[in-house]
Amino acid sequence: LYYEAMKKDLSKSIRKIGAFLGINLSENEISEICKKTSFSEMKTNVDKEKNDPNHTVCALTTNKKLIFRKGTVGDWKQYFT
Repeated sequence: LYYEAMKKDLSKSIRKIGAFLGINLSENEISEICKKTSFSEMKTNVDKEKNDPNHTVCALTTNKKLIFRKGTVGDWKQYFT
């Protein structure tokens, strides 16, 4: 599973993950997963996470800050050489 492949065809990647886990997903479930795992949707959950003492929305870094970069393919090259 590659980030580039998920960006290119997220629903196909979701199907692969479901198959690996032995879960048969309907088209409606795949559509809902695609929506909820989109970069823009996850960024909107930042405020929810700040108010969630159990941190069930997003994983936090050790200094209690969420990490979101641009969400674009190849952006890592700006940070790593």
